[in-house]
Amino acid sequence: MPLAIGRDENGRPLWLDLAAAPNILLAGCTKQGKSVAMNAMIASLMLLKGQEEVKFIFIDPKRAELAVWAGTAGSRYAGGESEANAELDRLTVELDSRLSGLAEDSRRKYSKVVVFVDEYADLMDYGSKKTAAFKNIIGLSKAGNTVGIHLVISTNRVSSGVITKEIKDDFPVRMGFCMLDKQDSIVVLDRTGAERLDGNGDMLLLCGPDVERVQGTFLSTDECRVIADDFKANE
Repeated sequence: MPLAIGRDENGRPLWLDLAAAPNILLAGCTKQGKSVAMNAMIASLMLLKGQEEVKFIFIDPKRAELAVWAGTAGSRYAGGESEANAELDRLTVELDSRLSGLAEDSRRKYSKVVVFVDEYADLMDYGSKKTAAFKNIIGLSKAGNTVGIHLVISTNRVSSGVITKEIKDDFPVRMGFCMLDKQDSIVVLDRTGAERLDGNGDMLLLCGPDVERVQGTFLSTDECRVIADDFKANE
């Protein structure tokens, strides 16, 4: 499942296979390129795979960054916290059903589902008790890839209470955008460096043991709208 990421330091196009990832976290300060990067991933999957091969779930607690994709063929859009929580509950039921089916027949194949969650911190409790939504995200990220469910989530709230050890374990591919200080960079990437980025999609990509500096793909809101409208028209 090809995702357009950007260009490496030598100017070469960079792609990631979401199936191999199998989940991706984007983190950094506001207006540093996270939403643009997520939209580029969505667009590349839609254009290269389409709704026949991949089903899209857009979870948008603020009803903002992912709203452009609402109504596209082969997708579901959950805007606001109430709808977001309900969609995560539904996905958890789907996960359990798929896992049960796989236990009955190990050869069973399932359609691919990619879940994009903007600002997942809005669905979390910062106290000692984690919300059901956070537990659902963890459950989906731990077992989903075995039955074709993958997550791409983002946050601008960089802290160990949001980017927990569980999140880091289940999201081995992480994109760190410009951050306030070294400590924030360590929280996301386990090393410093993101505090020195230039913004505008400049990122450090953690994929495996190494970190690579990447200039993220730029896709304007108008370009996203053109792609989304085409998939709505062809539904």
